[in-house]
Amino acid sequence: MVFYSMTRLEPDYAHTVFPCLDDPRFRTPYNITLVHDRKYVALSNMPPIRETPYEEIENYVSTTFMGTPPLATHQVMWTLHHLQKVYSGPAATGENITVWSRPHLAEKLAKVPEMTPNLFSKYETLFAYPLPKGPDWGGKVDHVVLPRYTEMYSGQGLMVYGEDMVESGQNGPESLQETLAELVARQWNGLLVNLEDSDEEYMRDGINYYLSVQVMAMDNEAYNTTHLSRTRQDVLYYDSLAKVKSIATDVKESGHQKHRKKKMCLLTHMLKVALGDKLFLKGLQEFFKRYANSSASSKELWEEFQRGARRSHQLPTGLISDALRQISPRFQELSRIQLVDDALSLSWSVDCRITSP
Repeated sequence: MVFYSMTRLEPDYAHTVFPCLDDPRFRTPYNITLVHDRKYVALSNMPPIRETPYEEIENYVSTTFMGTPPLATHQVMWTLHHLQKVYSGPAATGENITVWSRPHLAEKLAKVPEMTPNLFSKYETLFAYPLPKGPDWGGKVDHVVLPRYTEMYSGQGLMVYGEDMVESGQNGPESLQETLAELVARQWNGLLVNLEDSDEEYMRDGINYYLSVQVMAMDNEAYNTTHLSRTRQDVLYYDSLAKVKSIATDVKESGHQKHRKKKMCLLTHMLKVALGDKLFLKGLQEFFKRYANSSASSKELWEEFQRGARRSHQLPTGLISDALRQISPRFQELSRIQLVDDALSLSWSVDCRITSP
């Protein structure tokens, strides 16, 4: 039996843990100290700087961590566990990579220390914006692989995902790399720039999912086409079900959450096809430069794309915002949706059709 405890403060649960203004628009540094049984490993966003006996409770210790850079409340993370350290060492990019898991996964996770800095480098190239490495950088990335954990979460210095994401799939290391590619994308789109509106999580996750596909395709051009084709088939099947909800509807069910992410991935692909690679990447790069270390809404991301599109006469004003609204159950102008789909990519027109909630 494995014991673990971890925070999941997104979207607005931080105020249930510590007093705060639980609003993603506000960032502040944090000094974190955990008091815990000495048999458990304590991890947080930053590396530990000291561990001392906790006099009031026998066999307990107090672990104090280095102060964080300014973070939004939901970005504060810590975990307690008694998993095994299966790897620890420096990466070529300067971080110290540590992998925690149950022993039987050690071999499958052996490439994580190589994959992680490689993915960071690819995203830095893609976004033309390196992550800040100032005095409060921390210089570490802990990978915590948990049993019976179905989510993935990536924050300052800490990535948490489930064993199923390592063991599932027939592609071995490629399946693991897909998970890591999505987690590393969140270091930019989620940590460097965080969402203002928690209702837009599915947009962020869908965009990151698409970006992870693009990064994976850097080493294998066929991966992009194959993966997007498979994603489209999944979306078409799910949309055909009688009780499916629109992706703007937040239903706490794993199948629907995956559907939201995949459908948003396809919408992002449509946008990239319409804009072209150069304008699409330029929009992302300008977005990260403009809103680095702060919060932004999806509207501001679309405005960056729209700004470049207008300069190049690629799309008429307002088209991107209209395309975004089609995933909302409140958007009823079906004829307008068809026009948007035709303008973006006719072959994808069925993929972003509204299904009534």
